Amino acid sequence: MVFAMIRVMESITKLGWNEHWESLWQSSEYGDFVPGRVAADFGSSYKVALPNEINADVSGRLQYFSKAHEMPKVGDWVAVQVLDEEHGMIHGVLPRRTEIGRKQAGDQFVKQIMAVNVDIAFLVQALDHDFSPDRIRRYLFQLSKEGIEPVIVLNKSDKEPHLEAKLSELTSFDGKIIVTSAVLNDGIDEIIGAIAAGKTAVFLGSSGVGKSTITNLLLGEEKQATQAIRETDSKGRHTTTHRELFVLPHGGMVIDTPGIRELQLWGAEEDLETAFSDIEALAKNCQFANCTHGTEPNCAIQAAIRSKTLDGQRFAAYQKFESELKYLNTKIDSHAARARKQSHKKAQKRFNQILRTKDELES
Repeated sequence: MVFAMIRVMESITKLGWNEHWESLWQSSEYGDFVPGRVAADFGSSYKVALPNEINADVSGRLQYFSKAHEMPKVGDWVAVQVLDEEHGMIHGVLPRRTEIGRKQAGDQFVKQIMAVNVDIAFLVQALDHDFSPDRIRRYLFQLSKEGIEPVIVLNKSDKEPHLEAKLSELTSFDGKIIVTSAVLNDGIDEIIGAIAAGKTAVFLGSSGVGKSTITNLLLGEEKQATQAIRETDSKGRHTTTHRELFVLPHGGMVIDTPGIRELQLWGAEEDLETAFSDIEALAKNCQFANCTHGTEPNCAIQAAIRSKTLDGQRFAAYQKFESELKYLNTKIDSHAARARKQSHKKAQKRFNQILRTKDELES
């Protein structure tokens, strides 16, 4: 059994297993199981690499005691009970190094996980109707608080006659920019070179921007289905319907994701200190501690905008994100307080019922 475990752990190094994960595993309670990495999430079942891939379900205990965002996601390292050559049971999830989340679409104020345990994120936009610097900035915020390296990928350059004009809109952005044409195979080698062996990358972006096509080019074969989009608005159906991790020929890994057109922020107001450290530093030089950075005299922020040392659009994004995060966390706190109140009422009701039953038995 010990020899078999050593062989498993040695063979999963190509999936990103390293000293960090080994240390977490040794200090965990999962000694009776084997480590594996979630390679695909189909909602009710998973594909786990050990490194041979097996189908796996989640144990009842893990499912009962876990919130939706705590359940296994693609990229997670999990504790697996191997049932046979093709099936297993997931009993636990190792603590994540990184995770990319967003507020779930709709009225619910809960976190939805897009990718976990990734080192680099390719923000893919097509150089057509999909191009949106504002959306890139939102992604950059979500990545910055996790310490994930961003790379902006501008695809479909073969269809864009005004490339330089669009590149000029991104000059103030952090992160490397790679211009690609999946049709002409341009820029693909540059993407491959950015994913070191043992590192995990994720492709994020709207449906139809070419994420699956790029994934197929990286793999050298048609692993992901692709589909044409409407030329009038560059929209298409969600070809990729689930998240899946692939091992590249040179040893890196990539996660392809379904298209996301709207990215609602998830985080705390304190996260702005990391993503907008320059603005936070400038604000300390304002004359008034409660400066709103509007019309107050001697406002360091406004002075920086006037002198063009601070991009006005960047500051506008900062204010918008601050407002969104404040609203988000107010709603989360409100929902949590309501849940605690309801839980207290249920507990009180059960207690009163026990007292009535006791009185009836004694009478």
